[in-house]
Amino acid sequence: MDYGEAEVIVLAQEVKADLLILDNREPRLFAKHLGFKLIGTIGVLILAYEKGFLKNPIEKIFELREKGFYISDRLLREIVKQLQGYE
Repeated sequence: MDYGEAEVIVLAQEVKADLLILDNREPRLFAKHLGFKLIGTIGVLILAYEKGFLKNPIEKIFELREKGFYISDRLLREIVKQLQGYE
């Protein structure tokens, strides 16, 4: 866990946050162990799409991927399949 992720968790404890946005596995496991609800960047994009704030989350996911955000091919296929159910 890096410094920024640790700070997010500490701050969340201090303000009694309801939800944390974390992407990396180790900080997510630790935060979950502490009882926090979690969402990741991809989850935020999907939620924005579901709420009508974003028209094409797949396009944004590919943009993130091009900029170095890691998302596996398997997870990307699952997301595309999930989003096809919304059409």
